[in-house]
Amino acid sequence: MEQEPDINTIRDEVFRKIGRNVVNFQKIEQMLKHLIVRGNLSGYKSALSQLLESRKSLANKKTLGTLVGEFVENTFDKSSESSVPDAKPKDPYMSFSFFVEADSEFYEEKRLELKLLVEERNELIHQLLPKFNQDSLESCLELNDYLDRQRERQIKEFNYLKSLGESLIEFADFLSSDQGKKELMLSMLQQSQIVRLLLEISIQKPRNDGWTYLSSAVQQIHQLLPGEIAHLEERWGYKKLTDLMQASGCFDIKQEAIGSGHLRVIYRSKLEFGA
Repeated sequence: MEQEPDINTIRDEVFRKIGRNVVNFQKIEQMLKHLIVRGNLSGYKSALSQLLESRKSLANKKTLGTLVGEFVENTFDKSSESSVPDAKPKDPYMSFSFFVEADSEFYEEKRLELKLLVEERNELIHQLLPKFNQDSLESCLELNDYLDRQRERQIKEFNYLKSLGESLIEFADFLSSDQGKKELMLSMLQQSQIVRLLLEISIQKPRNDGWTYLSSAVQQIHQLLPGEIAHLEERWGYKKLTDLMQASGCFDIKQEAIGSGHLRVIYRSKLEFGA
């Protein structure tokens, strides 16, 4: 004859599993905060650290339901536009967005799974114990099984969120590497106002042979971006404008003779740039 489970043992196990699942919900919450804080970030380079700390502080005040809503909206919706800098920024402006390519079926499935976790978390914290008869063996066994099934759902969602977090870490590690820093600086340089203006001038005012006088471009830069050339080394690390242009990879540059041993610099945009 099979011996009936000891209610004291089962009850203790139920309370242990309640604590375990509460901790698991907290782990999911922390992972969501990590992804939300770092997943979409825009600002001037000099203010990014302060912005990150501000976002951490704000995220720590949000409920799990709010975090889930923001995560679903920001991670699976790539239609929202990134914020743009004010005119004539004093330092580089950076914008990073992280999103997951997903069809409508996956999106809806993930939204409902995370919504269910929020509901289960709220029930576990606020409603479960009043419904739980700890003196009933049947109630203890029923809740014990429910908590195990809940844990399986927690593990599934946490592992998914963790995989996204690991991808962010890998990307951050790449940006911290020498190659990553080089590529990031190149991207920032190519998107800078001075490079964009040089490209615009080369398109609007070329000679018949497709080349543009750099001296004419410099005059417009002084008018439209005052102080940019004077602070070239401070902002970008280049003493000469032609060095910056070469580093951007966006231009062909050469000198041509204009008589009496004098030379002038001409440039043109590379055809593959922006393709």
